[in-house]
Amino acid sequence: MTSSKELQETVTKEYLGEYTEKVILPGVEAILKKSMQEFEATLTDQLDVREEKMRDKLSGMKNEILTSNDALAKKLDKIDQEVTFSLANYDRLSKKIEWLEKTVAMLANKAGVKLPA
Repeated sequence: MTSSKELQETVTKEYLGEYTEKVILPGVEAILKKSMQEFEATLTDQLDVREEKMRDKLSGMKNEILTSNDALAKKLDKIDQEVTFSLANYDRLSKKIEWLEKTVAMLANKAGVKLPA
């Protein structure tokens, strides 16, 4: 505690500086330090919550993309099968047309008919 003699002394600039340095500033620093720690804890908690929400949202988007890709892959497989079937059918028809053309040419030749070029 402060003695009555100390209270009666004139406050000098030097005394006020020392008092500020020894008493006020450490008190303010302690208050600021505590406030900063509380702020950091709150901020960390908020960032953790936002990060978790972001992860959930990205996970959902990833699942949507994968599902969409699966559907596209199935469609591409179907198209690939259709193209393969069409090419095989084209080859078969092409060979049949070639055989028919040769047969018609041979029959026309035997019959003495001249075919247009």
